[in-house]
Amino acid sequence: MRSYTLAICENEKVQAQFIQKILQEYAEANKLHFYLPIFESAEAFLFEYAENKEVDLLFLDIQMNEMDGLSLADTLRQQLDQVKIIFITGLTEHIGEGYRVAASDYLIKPIKKEQLFTVVERVLNSVPKESSYLIINYEDEQIKVAAESIICAEIMGRELFIRTIERDYLIKSTMQELAKQLDEEHFIQTNRSWLVNCQHIERVKKTEVIMDNGMEIPISRRNSKVVTQAFINYFRKE
Repeated sequence: MRSYTLAICENEKVQAQFIQKILQEYAEANKLHFYLPIFESAEAFLFEYAENKEVDLLFLDIQMNEMDGLSLADTLRQQLDQVKIIFITGLTEHIGEGYRVAASDYLIKPIKKEQLFTVVERVLNSVPKESSYLIINYEDEQIKVAAESIICAEIMGRELFIRTIERDYLIKSTMQELAKQLDEEHFIQTNRSWLVNCQHIERVKKTEVIMDNGMEIPISRRNSKVVTQAFINYFRKE
């Protein structure tokens, strides 16, 4: 399951929550995972974005207090940031102003569900396929992890251990919750406790898989044929 971060910068709380709700409906209907943080001001977004720039799409209200949406977009572009922006406005005369900051689209208030679905689908289709991520809650933070960087995951009691190329994570989650965010053609469970990324399998033996980092992951008897076939299918497509 592909994951995206769609930030909502809107000073009207009811409007922001409405957009968040509709986006969640879109994600569920299309078997996607959306992380949907809300920011009530441009300043709040900039503060957070300076720490974590992993945003695929920004829904940005043009008319806000203090710094407005256009000023925020200008700031992002001056930093050579290419985050995709969808402006939200109640005034059609603002539409032309978005071209100078390369806005991807506009949503005119009052926003309609069908309009939002159409815009989101078009913009997300322009996001490169390789930018597939999942969102994990790690040490009270929402962390965006590239799916292709995951080598394997193991259930350890009530926690989930995730090993990536860069680092390890130990989080409160289940294997089922993790699997929902991942492409089932790329990831396969070798037994009840382990999930592996086919991209990082070096070879498959009868009772274990050898990962490209040297790890040896056990395969249950009932999963042996399934794991072998998943490994073959993955590299045939590659």
